[in-house]
Amino acid sequence: MDRISGLSDELLVKILVLVPTKVAVSTSILSKRWECLWMWLPKLKYGHMYCSESEWEKLQCFLDRNLPLHRAPVIESFRLELFNTRLKPENIKMWLVLALSHSLRELEIVYVSYPNRLNILPSNLFTCKSLVILKLGGRILLDVTRLVSLPSLKTLRLLKVKYFKDETLQRLLSNCPILEDLMVDLHERDTTTTKFTALVPSLQRLTLRIPDNPHIDGFMIETPALKYFKLSGNIRNYHYCSIENMPNLIEAHLDVEFPDIMSLIGSITSVKRLTLCSKTLLAEGFVLNQLEHLEVCTCPMIFSNQLVRLLKASPKLKRLDISVVNHHKSIGMDEWNQPSTVPECLLSSLQSLSWSGEYTGEPQERDIVVYILKHALHLKTATIKSYESAVPKFEMLKELSLSSRASAACRLINEICSAWVSTAVSHCLRELDITRGSDPPAKSNILPSNLFTCKSLVVLKLVGGILLDVPPMVSLPSLKTLKLQSVRYFNEETLQRLLSSCPILEDLVLGLWEGYTTRKLTVVVPSLLSFSLYLSHCIQIDGYVIETPSLKYFKLIDYSESDHYYLIENMPHLVEAYLDVNLPDLTSIIGSITSVKRLKICLEAMMLDEGFVFNQLEHLEVCVCKEHSPKQLVRLLNASPYLQGLRLFFIKYGHYLQGDMDGWSQPTTVPKCMMSSLQTLNWSSYTGEPQERDIAVYILKHALHLKSATIKSSELEVPRSEINNGGTL
Repeated sequence: MDRISGLSDELLVKILVLVPTKVAVSTSILSKRWECLWMWLPKLKYGHMYCSESEWEKLQCFLDRNLPLHRAPVIESFRLELFNTRLKPENIKMWLVLALSHSLRELEIVYVSYPNRLNILPSNLFTCKSLVILKLGGRILLDVTRLVSLPSLKTLRLLKVKYFKDETLQRLLSNCPILEDLMVDLHERDTTTTKFTALVPSLQRLTLRIPDNPHIDGFMIETPALKYFKLSGNIRNYHYCSIENMPNLIEAHLDVEFPDIMSLIGSITSVKRLTLCSKTLLAEGFVLNQLEHLEVCTCPMIFSNQLVRLLKASPKLKRLDISVVNHHKSIGMDEWNQPSTVPECLLSSLQSLSWSGEYTGEPQERDIVVYILKHALHLKTATIKSYESAVPKFEMLKELSLSSRASAACRLINEICSAWVSTAVSHCLRELDITRGSDPPAKSNILPSNLFTCKSLVVLKLVGGILLDVPPMVSLPSLKTLKLQSVRYFNEETLQRLLSSCPILEDLVLGLWEGYTTRKLTVVVPSLLSFSLYLSHCIQIDGYVIETPSLKYFKLIDYSESDHYYLIENMPHLVEAYLDVNLPDLTSIIGSITSVKRLKICLEAMMLDEGFVFNQLEHLEVCVCKEHSPKQLVRLLNASPYLQGLRLFFIKYGHYLQGDMDGWSQPTTVPKCMMSSLQTLNWSSYTGEPQERDIAVYILKHALHLKSATIKSSELEVPRSEINNGGTL
């Protein structure tokens, strides 16, 4: 701490900006030097969703007392998150007045209070010359004064606020001369706004959500510079809709119920990327001359006929995505009516087709896919994904797979169709990627025999409920990348037979989950450069042997709860390793990776043996989710004499400290890396508990060559601190 205190005030403030405001304020109790440093912070955030009533009272007392004393000449951002609180509106107004007086650049308020919508915004907010970003959300009453001028405002977000009267929003918008980004989410029970008007020449992005509100008569949009437009909602009750042309529009998202949909389409004809969900059928005759990427929602019953009209109107379309947007639910589909003439985009430009999520293989869907595959002359990829429970009988999918295809380069990715794979292999296939749901288990082999003698195949990825049955005659002379995740193996020899027939294999990923049919795993591949092995906690395995002398990258995640052996031969060329294992004895594993330069590690074993040395290790990442993490850290530091970078963190989602961390016992001698090489410390998910604090203090005290130390915490995890006579943020 003495070394940190020796830094300049300016640098200390920059460090405090990186942590939550609550943590920054807590440093005021460290010493007289630190008492007022936080008052120079240019970014302030107060409140959160889970405050108790007593905490709100303490927050109010703290801000009333300290905000008037804030010393930063410019406040870059001021955020208030106020949920179900009884804070007095006059207090909130006062805080905002004070923040605005510091040349405020960004203001964000989320205010949820019942039962009334309150006016908490001071009048000087609407004449703030420095404000660049304004975000208001929740039960806020927006009453814009007659004298309003926001000359610097570029971003404005108004989410479910209430407007004092009809002219409020337009008055605000008309006094923002350089506004670029506007988001408005109207409230479904707002009775004061009868029309929405956006006449903003400078606007480049507009996101508008209009609920099914009978009080709104219509809307008018005139934004000639717009590049991004998103409109969602139910506007069938509107009396009028006026949207002027948007000649510079690049991307549009339309998710609307709108009888006069063509007036909307007519204003976006210059768009290049379009996402559309509309229950109103588009009229014929319109043209989207610049459209390259189209995403269409399948939830309306008119989907198939809608798709035909969109394809006809998009002569330069390159990518077509068919999906269910925004968590919609499909309620059935009308019959597919094949166009009398093939759309121009199929003959000249379409390169990619993707049908994701809810493809069921019903006749209407099958007919659409068959038609596109048959007529798309330049199609390069077709990706068709479905939930396994929704896939119908194999015979019907086989019919789809055997349909004639115009593009010999088309690579179909469908998880259960052997015929598709066989056809693709016959066209000198270089990469094959198949994903299939793993529940229920696979009962048939969907991989054709010619796959295993494909001389052109370079990349093979199989994921999910796929049965891997390698024939006796197998040769994959070009295969460099192999990924097998959650697949089923026909017998004990299957995997080894496959690996031994890949003479130049460089990258191997194996994921063994429940249902793995092989009791032992052998990986002997002299050419391998990268190897990742995953064993789930429910896997039953006797053991594994790994012999990969050329390996440079090694990742091992072993959660198996069954007793098993593990033999890993030395890896003299290893550069990077990732270990997340639940094993009692780590001697053989650690001994095989001592040449590593970068190591990420999480170990279940209580302690690492002493005596091992990582002579080349420069970067170390240690997961601190175990009680014995402090002791492991000491041994790792002692074993890494040339360490330059140290990171402490939770290795991935699901890792967290389940008990109290063991107390920190200082090493009898300072590790060599502290004295000679360590330059950076990074600690994420820091909670400030005594054990963690002791570790951080020790490293900061003894790391003589440390150049940077970054310590981050989640605000909700930071322990409560009594601050300034008991006040709590």
